[in-house]
Amino acid sequence: TATDESGNVGVGTVNVTVTLQPLITKLQIKLSFAASGKDSISLSGVLPVPVGFKTAGQSVAVDIGGVTQSFTLPANGSTAKAGASRIKLSANGKFSVSLKGTFAAALADEGLAGTASVKNVPLTVPITLQLGDSTFPTRRTVLYSAVAGKSVRAK
Repeated sequence: TATDESGNVGVGTVNVTVTLQPLITKLQIKLSFAASGKDSISLSGVLPVPVGFKTAGQSVAVDIGGVTQSFTLPANGSTAKAGASRIKLSANGKFSVSLKGTFAAALADEGLAGTASVKNVPLTVPITLQLGDSTFPTRRTVLYSAVAGKSVRAK
């Protein structure tokens, strides 16, 4: 019910969609152009999980600036591995992700190219976390530093 300044009353229905976002507490990206397979990404935070949430058997996928990895949590724990990458997810929604591999090509379109030497340049990295059927998109601004052609660090 709403009343305008003339005293007219209107009644109606308004549908509201609430999109819950994860709380990202840390994002760190390291790229090495000197050695293949030595790149790493660390991400941690809190996902909005329902009361009584159980980690067993949950599927979790992450997309950090185009670097993707999927995990399935085991029936007897909260930590899953996929190659050299891993995720830990607690029943309260706290999570940490560690990705290892070669990520420079996937992150180049996010501005993490490493083609010029720079220091502490702010960049925003898109992040999507998927827990079961729920998708949680967000963004995190990092400070990007690079030594041209050698390495990139962003945190």
